[in-house]
Amino acid sequence: MLIATPVAAATGVLIWFLMLRRGNHMMPFNSLEQAREALRRIDADRTTLPADDLAERTAGVVRHFISANFGIAAPQRTTEEFFTWLAHTKDSPLQVHTDVLQAFLKSCDMAKFAGAEFDGVERF
Repeated sequence: MLIATPVAAATGVLIWFLMLRRGNHMMPFNSLEQAREALRRIDADRTTLPADDLAERTAGVVRHFISANFGIAAPQRTTEEFFTWLAHTKDSPLQVHTDVLQAFLKSCDMAKFAGAEFDGVERF
């Protein structure tokens, strides 16, 4: 069973926390608002989108947010490559959030590449 919903919520909290931790001078408010708006648009269609599309779009928002705000090429790396890089980058502010990010991105990968489905609860 996938854990998309709790992980998606945790990812939202992670984005908010990282914005506060880094300060607005290092993380432009626009990128946070852009991520929130993109997630709102996805949320509006969450019950009708196929699981692979839902996973692709949601993971894309998170990966682009990480790229824009932390200078990490998350959209160009596979999930495995991203976490290998993160494991070797001890000074990254994302390091403490590895478990949440890994669970989220792996559940998205399962939907995108293995045909896993999200049940009704996982879509909320």
